[in-house]
Amino acid sequence: MRLSIGLLLVSGCKTRPPEASGAMPLAADKTWFCRGNEPFWMVQIESDSILFRTPEELVVYPYAAPVASGDTIVFVTKKNLTADQTSVLRIKIVPLPCTDTMSGEAFTYTAEAERDGRSYHGCGQ
Repeated sequence: MRLSIGLLLVSGCKTRPPEASGAMPLAADKTWFCRGNEPFWMVQIESDSILFRTPEELVVYPYAAPVASGDTIVFVTKKNLTADQTSVLRIKIVPLPCTDTMSGEAFTYTAEAERDGRSYHGCGQ
């Protein structure tokens, strides 16, 4: 089964119960764009690369196809930063609504990123 990617804008969030979500299944065949705050982070997933950015750094990982589990998709990719240091990035996207913690804006999806043991949380649509 081939899973394509879709557009996602993500910010820091508070989640609501799934029964209140009204979320549609994850969209296919588009670019994913994820971001969050406190700390600020951003992920952009294209068909050939996955970009991870914080105010301190920018790392471009090779694209890795997502794995679907129910209505959740997970991307896992890794990149050699030096001869003896590998960075691993995992992105989980769930159709669960949440509210941006800074703006109060409501979004359709929740996203989580984990990079080298550090977790980042956000939400989007």
